[in-house]
Amino acid sequence: MSASGTATIDVRGCYDSNSNIIRYASSFSYAGRVVGGYNTARHTIYANDEPAYCLEPGKLLFAGNVVTISAASVWNDLGTAKQNAIKLALLCGAEGNKSNLPGSYGSQYTATQMVIWEIVVGVRNTSEPYSCTDNKVINSVCSGGANSEVKAVYDQIVADMQSYNTLPSFANSKNAPPPQQEMAYSGGKYTLVLNDTNKVLENYKVTSSDDKVTVKTDGNKLTITSSVAVKGVNINFTRKNPTTATSQITAYGQDDLIILLLVFAAGLVYCLWPQIMGWKLEHDAHVAVSEFFELAETAKAGKQGISFEYVDTPGTEEPLPNDYPELFAAMQEYNREIYANGQSGLCDAWAYQQPSFSLTDYGVESNTIGVIDIPAMNVELPIYLGATSENMAAGAVHLSQTSLPIGGENTNCVIAAHRGWYGAPYFRYIDILKPGDEVRITNLWETLVYRVAEIKVIDPDDIDEILIQPGRELLTLVTC
Repeated sequence: MSASGTATIDVRGCYDSNSNIIRYASSFSYAGRVVGGYNTARHTIYANDEPAYCLEPGKLLFAGNVVTISAASVWNDLGTAKQNAIKLALLCGAEGNKSNLPGSYGSQYTATQMVIWEIVVGVRNTSEPYSCTDNKVINSVCSGGANSEVKAVYDQIVADMQSYNTLPSFANSKNAPPPQQEMAYSGGKYTLVLNDTNKVLENYKVTSSDDKVTVKTDGNKLTITSSVAVKGVNINFTRKNPTTATSQITAYGQDDLIILLLVFAAGLVYCLWPQIMGWKLEHDAHVAVSEFFELAETAKAGKQGISFEYVDTPGTEEPLPNDYPELFAAMQEYNREIYANGQSGLCDAWAYQQPSFSLTDYGVESNTIGVIDIPAMNVELPIYLGATSENMAAGAVHLSQTSLPIGGENTNCVIAAHRGWYGAPYFRYIDILKPGDEVRITNLWETLVYRVAEIKVIDPDDIDEILIQPGRELLTLVTC
């Protein structure tokens, strides 16, 4: 982003691994402002859809605020020592070390924000060992045993900061001569076992300068072996977290608002085009939803408002609606067939992409099979048949070889959408859903209301989680 660039703020919910809202346990004061307060909900801040952190505790940000680089004097006024400490907190925190930290992203984000505020407020030292002189900031969230998951993440971040520049006890920096070690011959091979008394070996990737020498780490124990005699071999230690080489900090502000945005330079380029594209995608999705509702206007009032009549359709004795009865019968038969054959067609990604059938064959001049409405996410999207790249770019999709969205026993309709696509949110905020939240599917005949029962993280090839469960009527939402 150029020096005159802007960032639009979005404020989202903050949850622990059990989908509980993370709330303050108490408050603390800074610069005449009160931060937090008992039972006040915490939030995560995003700027241009990227995680951002507040640098002025107690000054509120709201969704829709626009902040600019030119107003970010607070960051510059912090000074080099605090800036470097905050960078290290981000590196060891949610943005640079997410996969190695415990807990949910909400807990990781909150813990990272607390450490940053400690540095800003001046209660955490800006040099090793980065000691905390007053616990008032973290106590505002974790006092009395509250938010134990946040505290666990916080402790890990602090520990990683304190050990970040610590080398294994048997290693020296590049500026010092390397210590000499000798391998012992036994059992047909040369071996050297070293124990790291600094207990930081797990933070390093260990390699050998000679491919005849192998290295293996187990906790803080390093084992070096070779089947032949070697001389002058270097063992190299590299920090596992590579973020320091590819990240930069960009600060934005507006009047007395200031946030910190961590930008990973390796893959992010900010410009107006993604935002404009996002608005266009949302607009197109809204038009598709409106057109579908117009098509289904006479039948969309709900199940009790639909008149059913028996239509002489071979192979069925169930009542069919007056509107598009042949299509309804074909969808029922499709659902019965895939259940009977155990969804054997779910064999590869290509199966998901192929539409279940053509709606135009039944007089529907559209590829929209329905509309999904998720109030908790403020999302309403058209549902297209088949998970093609074009359909995925335009809204939600029905995964072929799963039940079509008409409900009924022995069904599991699987709806997928991108977790954000060129600025359009789609299923981006799916992680705020919690058990009991409503999800509504409107087809050409009725609106089906489902409630969230459980939330899982699954592998891409784990099809068992999307199979039909006998005797149940299910809806499964999928994103990545």
